[in-house]
Amino acid sequence: MLAAAIIASYTAYLRSSYCVLVSRVLFLWDFLITMGYEVEYFWGRKITAASALFLLNRYVSLVITIMQFFSPAFFQTAHVCGPFVRVLQSLLVLSLVIAGAFAAIRVYAIWQRSWSLALPVFMLAMVPPALTIAIDANETPMLAPSPSSGCAIVVAIPPAQYTTYANAMRACTIAYDAIVFALTVLRTRQLERRSQAQTSLVRLIIRDGCLYFMCLVLINISQMVITFTSEDINYPSYFVSP
Repeated sequence: MLAAAIIASYTAYLRSSYCVLVSRVLFLWDFLITMGYEVEYFWGRKITAASALFLLNRYVSLVITIMQFFSPAFFQTAHVCGPFVRVLQSLLVLSLVIAGAFAAIRVYAIWQRSWSLALPVFMLAMVPPALTIAIDANETPMLAPSPSSGCAIVVAIPPAQYTTYANAMRACTIAYDAIVFALTVLRTRQLERRSQAQTSLVRLIIRDGCLYFMCLVLINISQMVITFTSEDINYPSYFVSP
């Protein structure tokens, strides 16, 4: 019985590691193929709040990616894992704040600087980082037990409470991404009617960035479906951040 539990635990560890690897390789590929656009539109130009947010998001994500590559490395030690994990957790929280700020600024910009629409989006978006901090505060970094390698964490929160926090985070993320998606489609349609242009809805969704928020909504919905219907690893969760 103990051997079966160890095998199952190690199998889950390997699957999780593969998911992290795949998602981060996907991010690095995107980072590299868009470097030309970054140089063209941001380098050598005046820094604005929006461009600073863009660059912060891009390079915080890059640092997270590099750290996650080294997280399971065999040369990690017990003394290194503590600060290493805490820095990584802090950057992941920061990335959630950046994503929420980006969503709120988008609404603020396309709806003629309307704080009445942007502020609720921002407040919803701040729930996931707050809950993440609450979870992280109840986790203890440690060296992963053999045959695993690298750094791991021990979660002190009861499983039921952890699931409640995770589902609350996903629900808030679904809500604010869905709001941004709906407001973007609505605004695009309004502008289309004013210009009397005839454009298909699919083309508008692709052109005006709706696809980004629609994908995030679908990924988070899939996470919640898996949580309620399966005890297996929640694989989509590894792809939200990248």
